[in-house]
Amino acid sequence: MLTLLRQEGYKVIKGKALWVSLILLFGFQLLIAIGTKQFNFMTEKQFITSSGASDDIIEIMMVVIASTIITNEFVHKTIKNLLSRQYSRLQVFLSKLITLVWMYVVLVFVNYLFTLVLKAIFFSSTEVTAHMIHQTVHYGIGLTLYVFIITSFVVLISNVAKSSGASIGIGVASIFVTQILATVISILIAKASWVKYNPFNFFLVESQYKTAAIKQLTSLNLNAMTVGTLLYGLLFLIIAYIIFNKRNI
Repeated sequence: MLTLLRQEGYKVIKGKALWVSLILLFGFQLLIAIGTKQFNFMTEKQFITSSGASDDIIEIMMVVIASTIITNEFVHKTIKNLLSRQYSRLQVFLSKLITLVWMYVVLVFVNYLFTLVLKAIFFSSTEVTAHMIHQTVHYGIGLTLYVFIITSFVVLISNVAKSSGASIGIGVASIFVTQILATVISILIAKASWVKYNPFNFFLVESQYKTAAIKQLTSLNLNAMTVGTLLYGLLFLIIAYIIFNKRNI
């Protein structure tokens, strides 16, 4: 298992996905910082607590990475090499998930470092208060929960893709489709309360962490949204593994 993780780490370091993601994050934050300073895109405090509104970039990058991390093994036929050795399909699957986790941690950590650097350059006079730190952590929890459920969903649906391009397309489309479905389904919740437990309702978890009024759409409190997101994310991963375990090589 450790050998698998080292191999995955080597692929990431030698690949382009992580480095391109970091460059895009810094570039995006820099543009927002300049826009905030010169054109008041947002307040300085909002820039700091939201890390330059870079959540969407992190989500898209994680979805792109998640949509190809398994598919590429089948596209490039490398899955045969992995399974012909002493590794089980479960070990291979878990190594992919662990890789996604540490890549997300790196992206978020470095993204916050970018925010601190840009804060020192552009907004040095703005004091970071305890309330701002609490808000940043709160937003971070919402982001993490959303990334968990969307990447789990993407790993599931991309597991049947025949090419990397199709897998990426499906993954990115999932971000928009799930949000649209969640909003549409929220209309049905008013007519049948049990609908609020459908999986797509929980794709609004990040929005509810950012805006309490979203509770009117989801009809669930924050604790219920958190638990439901974790449960559905785990369910998606279990189904994804079942598909992966039965997939022909």
